[in-house]
Amino acid sequence: MEYITAGESHGPNLTAIVTGVPAGLPVSVDHINSDLARRQAGYGRGGRMAIEKDTVRVTSGIRFGRTIGSPIALEVANRDWENWTDRMAAFGEAPRDLVREVTPRPGHADLVGALRTNTDDCRNILERASARETAARVAGLLHDWDKGYDDPGILARADELGMELDAELVAMPRVLHGLTAAVALGRAFPELPPEVLAAVERHTLGDAGMSDLDMIVYIADALEPGRKGKVVEKLREKIGEIELRELFLEVYAYWVQLIMERRHPIYSKTTEIWNSYMPEQEVYRAEANPDPIPYGRP
Repeated sequence: MEYITAGESHGPNLTAIVTGVPAGLPVSVDHINSDLARRQAGYGRGGRMAIEKDTVRVTSGIRFGRTIGSPIALEVANRDWENWTDRMAAFGEAPRDLVREVTPRPGHADLVGALRTNTDDCRNILERASARETAARVAGLLHDWDKGYDDPGILARADELGMELDAELVAMPRVLHGLTAAVALGRAFPELPPEVLAAVERHTLGDAGMSDLDMIVYIADALEPGRKGKVVEKLREKIGEIELRELFLEVYAYWVQLIMERRHPIYSKTTEIWNSYMPEQEVYRAEANPDPIPYGRP
């Protein structure tokens, strides 16, 4: 097996991709999150651990609680990203008041990395040479949650959690694992931030007012390895090429169309969700027209 990680210490998230995992191995997100919590309480922890409450999100390679033989992708969000959006932006111009990191930290990879990449800002190096980056590595060794239930099982799970589902959702059990997982995770790990639980809950049905993290998880789940089709391939090619919001809307529209083509029931709030992302339409006002028959005469 091999794994590779991506993400910066103060970027939006950390990602790990594990390849070469045999199919059929049982996995549990409980075990992953437990080890992530142990890591945060380990020797040498810094003040950053008071900010972050790590939990893994699996976006590919697992089906019904078992590996399926394809690459496994895992994500750990950085709560501190909101304080670094200007200084760690992927695109645009650097802020005028940006202060470069010019003093390499002793015992770190800052100096070697700066020399190797010919940069005059150690920030580019220290964001990866960071204890924060190990969160993705811990997640890369483990995984998963509620998607392993069949239809009767997920309904029993919702009942077990004391969730009151309306008749519509009871009739759509295959979209419930996000909702049940959010409730179960919140109870098992009360320290999890609300934004993490919201992303778990929203990744199947979507919602109005989705955050960047919500959209990332929704897109990753919809375009994960194993999903096939020309439209899926085209959407994957747009990752990193168009704005996150636009990609989310294209993916959301694709799934609505796919549901209709498969003659599956559509969630009643789908139109409401879609309209919430549409720009407000200008009010049309007819201009005065002296012609009493404005559309022409025979």
